[in-house]
Amino acid sequence: MRTKHRFRASFRGRARTGLITNETMNPNKPNGRAARVAALALALPLHALPAFANAPNPAQEAWWTGPMLASSGGTLPQGHVLAEPYLFDQRGASGDYAGSLTYLLYGATDRLTVGLIPTFGAEHSKGSDFRRRAGVNDLTLSAQYNIHRAKIGEAEPTWSLVLQQSLPTGRFDRLGGDGDRGIGSGTFATMIGLYAQRSDVMPNGHILRTRINLSYTMPHGARLHDRSVYGTPDGFRGTAHPGDSALADLSVEYSLTRNWVLATDLFARRTGAGEVTGQTAGVLWSASLFRQRSAGIAPAVEYSWNADRGILLGVRRIFPGHNVAPSWTPAVAFNAYF
Repeated sequence: MRTKHRFRASFRGRARTGLITNETMNPNKPNGRAARVAALALALPLHALPAFANAPNPAQEAWWTGPMLASSGGTLPQGHVLAEPYLFDQRGASGDYAGSLTYLLYGATDRLTVGLIPTFGAEHSKGSDFRRRAGVNDLTLSAQYNIHRAKIGEAEPTWSLVLQQSLPTGRFDRLGGDGDRGIGSGTFATMIGLYAQRSDVMPNGHILRTRINLSYTMPHGARLHDRSVYGTPDGFRGTAHPGDSALADLSVEYSLTRNWVLATDLFARRTGAGEVTGQTAGVLWSASLFRQRSAGIAPAVEYSWNADRGILLGVRRIFPGHNVAPSWTPAVAFNAYF
């Protein structure tokens, strides 16, 4: 039991949020020197934090659930499962999107965690009477391979390589009236990432845990028919080619007690330009997908009533950005480890 809790304390079972892609990962560990160079490069911001290895030890390790967005740099122990359903409501000037997202992860080995992330949701546009029933959104498959697992206060962080593949299972074209905006992307998308985390004991005996997630997503083309999430009109036949995107997320968690933890994510995303091309009634039709830049913050409170069960309450704020509208997304998540 003690070993299981130690693994759980170092792991946060999330693979991305696009709130937030999968081919087989290479299980071969890089050569020691190359691996440490990569880890230290990834962890430079973490090394800027002072290490308090000689500080008084806390009475008990915190029971983490993890922050709202950043995923763990570690993996699940072999044979164990982590389930984490989210309920959220993204609200902006044009409408709201209420949905759910669930992380279902399994420790295939002590170093390899695999899983899937099903999503569901319902979109509503302000000023429209159209409200579609909740439907299936895109599905993500995930694999995470751990390179190094660190102890509290160790200079080199725990870090892993991540590979995800999203599948276009959500509605994205053949939409209804003007208020039907769809919820899917219509594209297969591959994400590669580096996730790291480090824990330090502060002078007052509390624990400060820091995470960094860096990821790059490459969507493939989407075939479109009629009205779509890309703004195409009725009768359209063609393809959309969204731009690649990069995401950086820095999170900090501070243990108040064994049960209560404060957490905050700071994140930034950049998406490249893309295009939509095709025909409508034999006439060429095209549109540009503009570059986007956004940033935001996601404060949250974690409460765990034991080492295997916890709940998170948080809100994500996306600030006005370049071709990105601001939004608020309150969310609640339940974390269960088996």
